[in-house]
Amino acid sequence: MTVAISDRFTKIQNQLFERAHVEPCELKFLAIGMKKQGIVGERMFLHPEMMPLPLLECSYLTSLSKRQHAILSAMAYGNIYQHISGAEMQTLASNMLVAEKVFTPYSDDFMVLYQETGEEYDHTWAFRTVHSMICRESKTPDPFYGDTVGFFSNEGGYSLGKDDQSINKKSAGLKMLNFLIGDAIRILPPNVVQGAGLGGLWLLYRYVANVTLKQAESYFYEPTSDYEYEPLAVEMTGGHATDEARHYTTSFDLGMELFNAADPWAKNVIRKLLKRVVENYIKVYYLSFGEMIDMAEQGKVPTPYRLGIKSLHMALRHPDFADAQVDVNKLARSWYDQQLGKDLSPVTKKRWRYVAQQLQRLVDAIEIKLDPVYLGDTYDRYHKSLSV
Repeated sequence: MTVAISDRFTKIQNQLFERAHVEPCELKFLAIGMKKQGIVGERMFLHPEMMPLPLLECSYLTSLSKRQHAILSAMAYGNIYQHISGAEMQTLASNMLVAEKVFTPYSDDFMVLYQETGEEYDHTWAFRTVHSMICRESKTPDPFYGDTVGFFSNEGGYSLGKDDQSINKKSAGLKMLNFLIGDAIRILPPNVVQGAGLGGLWLLYRYVANVTLKQAESYFYEPTSDYEYEPLAVEMTGGHATDEARHYTTSFDLGMELFNAADPWAKNVIRKLLKRVVENYIKVYYLSFGEMIDMAEQGKVPTPYRLGIKSLHMALRHPDFADAQVDVNKLARSWYDQQLGKDLSPVTKKRWRYVAQQLQRLVDAIEIKLDPVYLGDTYDRYHKSLSV
């Protein structure tokens, strides 16, 4: 008992996979090279506006040398990809659970998810290796499994509190969603998984995470005359983005086919669950960095802010920061007092537009009705971004 999928979809995805792998294209050799090389000179690992820190507004951060900026960017790069690895780990499990319950083993349909899962193993290994490099360079302990396994922390992407333990707390709704895309698929018989559309739920949920990832990597290396980028980082991000472009298509196209094959009652359930996922994401994503600072002061820490603070803490342990020590808590408080990060940079405006367009694609496809009252200001920002 399987779900029939468009031959055109599987043919295209399998051809793209074969074309991509005509020559070796894994990320491991880049990660190994980066681990051996370390942080070289003043080469940035990502655009300064993608750190995420108020690098161009905070007097302390702007006073740092280009070498120190490079070190800080390397810490941000490694920590961002550590966070992404949490999503990759969720993908490793859920991809194959769906493939085994929805498709004939080793069929063309099955192999699409099988092949993508193999690439995710490569990504996770590479990102862990890069993270071990920044830990070595900053003389920081290397607990790679320190982030949330799955796409989003708590509701949409923030943790409750500033302590490291809080990042693994999840809301009841997110726990239920994780159960439905994990253990529920594993323990239920194929006909129930298929009728309930759990494969479609998984892949369309994965699509929201793909949107997050794609918009970030698309702007990591925006042109800048002030910095030179680290070639190995550029190549690793490019290689990863190439794989994820196919995964992105699978998430939406295959997700919609499995959604459409589900029972009517299941479609309503999936629609409600994804409505909350999209709304929570919009509510956290369409914030200025200044508003993230305000939220952190109130005890709700958005994921980008947490990663930026973590990266600054790590950079301060690097020998090249010996004469540039600062109290991070006081520094963050000064950002709040000075109301930094309120204006949107050109890069942020581009990212907001891209995310709005891609989320609206899902909203329209499964007929989600967003709640303007629940979303508040972020609803207007989201819709304005669609037409910018």
